[in-house]
Parts: sequence; structure tokens; C-alpha cells
Amino acid sequence: MTGGDIVLKPGFYAHVTFTYVDRIALNDANTAYAGSYNLLSARIGYRTHFYKWRLDIYAGGDNLLNTHYSLGNDINAAAPPARYYNAAPTVNYFGGVSVNYVL
Repeated sequence: MTGGDIVLKPGFYAHVTFTYVDRIALNDANTAYAGSYNLLSARIGYRTHFYKWRLDIYAGGDNLLNTHYSLGNDINAAAPPARYYNAAPTVNYFGGVSVNYVL
């Protein structure tokens, strides 16, 4: 996993994260594997303060490469047929506003 942050003086910021996950054996016999995958996430926003109020406006996305991968692998799944994978969300976006009063 690698990432980077950029913060500019007027309050603009960006955060980017890239994750590489190598293939993994899903059973003790090493006959089933989950493939490797890459994930990219990013968030941009603007933060400012007025008096005792803090404001953060942001937008971003997860899985920006629209990678199909397992959110959690069930190692040594027993029920036939063995279900090793749990589907993860495809590309998705978010946005928000955070307002805080600072004592």
C-alpha cells in the first residue's frame, strides 16, 4: 500500500491511496487461489475555520479502477461447493460536509 497527501495553504487537500494485493492460497492443499488485484482510492476537499467553527467539504471515490475482488476470503471453506469469495463493491463515489464547533 502506498499513498500520498497534498495540503495547500488556502485549505484545499487531496489524499490518494494505491493498494496491491498478491494472490493468496485459499485452502491448505494450495489448489485454489484468489488472484492478485490493485485498488485506487482518492479524496479531495476544502477545509476552513471561522471563529469557533470548522468546515470540511469533500468528495472522492473507492475502487476507482473498478477491480473485481473478494472483500474477505474464507480460508478452507468446507461446504461443497466451496465458497471462498465475498464480493466487494465495484467503483463507488462519496461526498460530504462536516461542520464542527470547537470549544
